[in-house]
Amino acid sequence: IFKVGALAQENLNDVMQVGLYRQSLNRNATTANNYPVNQAGTLRVEPSAYEVQQTYTTFQSNQIYVRGRGSEGWNEWRRVDGVNCLKLTGGTLTGALEIDAAESFVRGKRNGANNWFIGTANGTSNDIVLRSYGHNTHISLQADKVYTNKDIYVGENKVNHWGDSYLKATANNYGGIMIDRPTRNDRMLIESHDNRFALIRRNTESGANHYVITTPEKSGVTALVEDFTYQKTGNFEIRRYPDGTMIQTYFIEQNDIVPQGKDSGIKRFNWAVAFTQTPMVFAQIDYKSINSDWSGVVSVYKWQSNGAQCVYQLKEFWANHQGDMAIQFLAIGRWK
Repeated sequence: IFKVGALAQENLNDVMQVGLYRQSLNRNATTANNYPVNQAGTLRVEPSAYEVQQTYTTFQSNQIYVRGRGSEGWNEWRRVDGVNCLKLTGGTLTGALEIDAAESFVRGKRNGANNWFIGTANGTSNDIVLRSYGHNTHISLQADKVYTNKDIYVGENKVNHWGDSYLKATANNYGGIMIDRPTRNDRMLIESHDNRFALIRRNTESGANHYVITTPEKSGVTALVEDFTYQKTGNFEIRRYPDGTMIQTYFIEQNDIVPQGKDSGIKRFNWAVAFTQTPMVFAQIDYKSINSDWSGVVSVYKWQSNGAQCVYQLKEFWANHQGDMAIQFLAIGRWK
């Protein structure tokens, strides 16, 4: 039997006959009588899977509450009219939103067109993408990097130099690279000031510089110590310089020069490393005894010499015997 009637001060726990009931007075709708709220309204009673179910709708606010009665009695009222749900026209979400889907994302539209997107790249990817459709800009959080298709700026300064061949200084013509080394309490700086270049090691606590290496305001090539080479081969010593200059020294030890009034005839030797062209050669005789009579002379023949070979001649004028001596040669030329 379906009943339609009015409620007075009944306890709703006792209203179990199927039907529609009205409560016209707020003062009768008390929680002591097991109403969900203190508001007049309509009660609908209907069969349920267990025993009976009640639905109560308030008159003024149109709130809807539901509860059921089973073998253990009545359960608590629960509001079901959209509480904690956002309307299609908008609202505020005060808790966390969780999306459980293979391809999970949130997309914003404007006038029916895609405007922005945040979510997974596709149904199988773990990459997280933030995209602006209007600007054609996106950032992707990938397994081994953060990728973006546009330049990244901090303030007015560009950080990511996508597509550039050189790092760029700021507008005041100052720029550089800084490498912090926390375990040493210092940092390495490479800076440009006007037309100068500086390499600096600076203490991070005191701000004092351990050293500063500054290049002068001129063009040129910087050489390393390794670019200056030294080599010794027998009685030859060879020094090569980055600009292409080469200096070689050589000596010959012998006793006496030649018989008095005689010459040695034309003599030759090959340089340990050939010059690119005939070098400038200086030669002298060094006597072992300081009492030796300096009566000998060595002559170098430039026009008969070349980059690989030195041509020279010895001659003695008045002394018969000078003892032990060394004939020394110094050549300055180029190796490249």
